[in-house]
Amino acid sequence: MVIESFYTKGSYGVIFHDDGRVAYAYMTFDREIISDVWLYNRCETPVIPEWKTTKKMPFANATEFIIDNFTNFPDNEDDIAVFWQHENNIECACIYIKGELHAKLVQNQKPGYCICAKKDGPLAKVMKVDVIEICQELVRSIPVNLQGNKYSKLNLKLLKDRFKDILFIPKTIEYIMCNFNLSGACFELEEDDDLSETGVEMQWLTVEDIIIESFEAYPGLVAVRQGYLPIGQCLTGSGDPYFINVFSGENPILVRIPHDSVDENTFDQDCVEIISGKLSSFFEKAKQYPT
Repeated sequence: MVIESFYTKGSYGVIFHDDGRVAYAYMTFDREIISDVWLYNRCETPVIPEWKTTKKMPFANATEFIIDNFTNFPDNEDDIAVFWQHENNIECACIYIKGELHAKLVQNQKPGYCICAKKDGPLAKVMKVDVIEICQELVRSIPVNLQGNKYSKLNLKLLKDRFKDILFIPKTIEYIMCNFNLSGACFELEEDDDLSETGVEMQWLTVEDIIIESFEAYPGLVAVRQGYLPIGQCLTGSGDPYFINVFSGENPILVRIPHDSVDENTFDQDCVEIISGKLSSFFEKAKQYPT
């Protein structure tokens, strides 16, 4: 099996290549490779590093450098997603496999980072993902006296079942939905605290409204297939809904997607309006008011 996909952001791109033996990802600028990372071996893992015994590339990574229990292999290119981040004027690309963060490429750094690496080596560096700390950051930001309702475990299961094979829900989002009175709660964000500089008046969606926005209305019908989960409805005149991008991590970005940014089959991501770089930042700065 061969999987090869190309993801672009302006002059930057990411190539995902799985030749059935070993998989790599490459970041490019003007189609010149500027970063690379080993992702996983499908073949038997060599004890002696291949780069010491052969010049034939791509190399499988060696036992010394990798974990031995990886099973989350992609079945096709639909199992792969790339989310771009801009950190300190540097482009970064986060690679997800079946909804799980797997690797990170950083502009002009070789090699990149991978969750399958247990020791830094010439093909990949260790990537540390502290989901517990991220979850704590998000939890600490949420007001304790929200005037909404908690999602029931049954409703959350219904939501996950509807999104199966389309979109995953980050573990931290599952947690706050079930443990905080978010459903139906209303929030207001001043223009100065909104990265889009328009201000926010938003009501957090119920499970039923999330499903309707995702499967019966635009822009949700198109946006969910690009990794955007609807979580809020606009309480002002525009009516443009609010989404989190599930590919942006366990503390995801919050965005507004205008209705005129989509049609039946296409989605202009340049029109997405970023509200907060992290959902926790939104909770910290937003005011709540009675429904």
